[in-house]
Amino acid sequence: MQLENYFEFLAEDDIRLKGHRIGIEDILKYYLNGYSPEEILSELPSLNLEKIYATLTYYHQNQTAINAYLFKVNQRREQNYQNWQKESSPLIQRLKQAQSQKLEKNLTLLNQDRQKQQAQEKLTALLQEGLDSPSEAVTADYWHTLYLLSIPGMRQSIQEGLNTPIENCDEEIEW
Repeated sequence: MQLENYFEFLAEDDIRLKGHRIGIEDILKYYLNGYSPEEILSELPSLNLEKIYATLTYYHQNQTAINAYLFKVNQRREQNYQNWQKESSPLIQRLKQAQSQKLEKNLTLLNQDRQKQQAQEKLTALLQEGLDSPSEAVTADYWHTLYLLSIPGMRQSIQEGLNTPIENCDEEIEW
């Protein structure tokens, strides 16, 4: 049997094994990464050793042309990937947006956890400075104060508000 009879030459950059959707580039990817024919068979079990050896023999007999073929295939795949990145479908765009929103929500929760931890550390420091028990300091208002003071810039804002004369304050609060 002629070696070429093992393959279907569908296009300049599409050579497949007859009876399969597997391209020779799939077999050669494993081979060029150091896989033995038996290991390739375990990765592509729909093939048999005869077809794997035929592909490897064809590669060695036409190495320069096949290397050029592999280069074109990799270029085409990279170009397809880049196009997919640029022109993704509405579904992919929604999935990316949902992923971004989930990440943003997780970051917000992480920041809230950090602020709570900072407030707890401040309370611990206060307790170590001389309070006999947590019950002396832990009222609902005190926790709120600790939480507010753990927010960056909040202490300065509160101090500015306390130092502002009442005449200079707005009558209507704009929330």
